[in-house]
Order: sequence, then structure tokens, then C-alpha cells
Amino acid sequence: MGLGSILMKSYIARIKDSKSAKQLALLAHDHLVPFYKGLGFENMGPSAVTSHGGNWNSMVCLISVCFTDTTSLMTTLDPGVQLR
Repeated sequence: MGLGSILMKSYIARIKDSKSAKQLALLAHDHLVPFYKGLGFENMGPSAVTSHGGNWNSMVCLISVCFTDTTSLMTTLDPGVQLR
């Protein structure tokens, strides 16, 4: 598991635990769509956003569907690393 996956999974877990949102939304370029799909995001299609080169995809994930297995996340981390 790479650093990007660890960071996103930790972020998703924090949002779920805080009960501060029912869904997450983000913009991703084509080459990152598979990465975010692997975390439970759904590609909603091209975004109207044109900044930073445009060609963005709108992606959404319901918190109840997003990756939330913090047990496997914690076993992936170095034993000396603590998520706060």
C-alpha cells in the first residue's frame, strides 16, 4: 500500500468517525480515476472545472461505501507510526 492510499484511507476514516459529512467529492485527472475507484469513489463524469489544465473528472463517494477498514490500514503502517 502506497503513501497516497494510506493518507486517503486515514482521511476517510476521520471523516466517518467525526460524522461531519455523508459523502466526499473530489476532482481527478483520468490517470487517477482507477486509484480513487479503488477507494470506493464513483466517477460522475467530466467536470465543468477548467482550472489547472481542465480535463477533470467529478468523483463522489458516500461515506458508508468509501474504504473504511481501519484495521487493515493500521496493520499496513510501521508499528512506530501513529495516526492521530
